[in-house]
Amino acid sequence: RHERNQRNFPQSFDDPENRETSALSNAQSAVWALRWGVAQFIAVTDANERKQIVDNQEKIRKQFDEAMRIYQGGTHSEEERAVLKDLNGAFEKYVGARLKWFELYGSGKMDEAVKLRAEVLTPAGGATVKSLTSLIELQNKFAEANESNAVTTMGQERSLLALVSGLALLAAAA
Repeated sequence: RHERNQRNFPQSFDDPENRETSALSNAQSAVWALRWGVAQFIAVTDANERKQIVDNQEKIRKQFDEAMRIYQGGTHSEEERAVLKDLNGAFEKYVGARLKWFELYGSGKMDEAVKLRAEVLTPAGGATVKSLTSLIELQNKFAEANESNAVTTMGQERSLLALVSGLALLAAAA
């Protein structure tokens, strides 16, 4: 049996699993904002624009951290905890490499920047996205299982209601 609570639908928007799904979406948005910043850093040449891209990392990082704090506040399976561990490791590697890459690229050390991007930044970014995608897929899988359980429970409840109604009619007729 899965560690999550098996609840009947409909769930409220304030439901923990809905908050966790929303948190994963917010974390994914933050990751893509960071990745977009790398492309923008290459595209712009204005020093102030580049500085703003670098400075935005702290704000975006806080968004990611808050989203993951919300997500981690829930009850998770062993599989989710393993993916979460991979996600945290990949993300830490990514943000560290990202700052180093900005430094190298911004100071004109293109060969080093290209090497860092190919060997660390891009793989760590890809691993981060892969882990987030895996967590979202697990959320979807658990939501489908909960929905299936709710449908089964409703069917059983209807059968019980029909049986009780039939017995009540028989009792009334006797």
